[in-house]
Amino acid sequence: MSHIPQPSLGDIVYIVSELVVNLAQLLQRAELIEKKLNERSEAIVFNVLSIAPYLAATGDALVNLDENKTGADDFAGQLLIYSADVMMSFYGDGDLPDFPEILKKGVTEKISGVARVSLIVASSILSLAQFQFTGRAAKILKYTVQAIRLLLAGEKVPTPPADTL
Repeated sequence: MSHIPQPSLGDIVYIVSELVVNLAQLLQRAELIEKKLNERSEAIVFNVLSIAPYLAATGDALVNLDENKTGADDFAGQLLIYSADVMMSFYGDGDLPDFPEILKKGVTEKISGVARVSLIVASSILSLAQFQFTGRAAKILKYTVQAIRLLLAGEKVPTPPADTL
């Protein structure tokens, strides 16, 4: 049986100091990785204050697409304008705007043509942006996303839930 030499106190201090240095380097790397991950996740988050005016402009174009103001295109346009107002009010610390009367009724008509393309783009943006809101604003934007999906599917859009009004 061979005898394993016992490390000296100096050897133990050296090994422990090397472990501490390695641990410090690992912590620095972990902090760097965490910082990069946070930067990437921040890049994914939409700046809704810059998106809202585009949604409102798209909504205005839909409302003014034809002469009447009662069709599915008008409903969709008012929905986008209202969503933009909700976004701006939420981050501006103001009161949320009242729910527009035209939206309280829902709509049974189908959306088509240029209006459809505009809604597809708006839907993709709103589907992600809605998660940056809380409370009533979140409920309103959730209804907006659901209403747009129904319009795109050619289905009736029901009246909004009471907690969004």
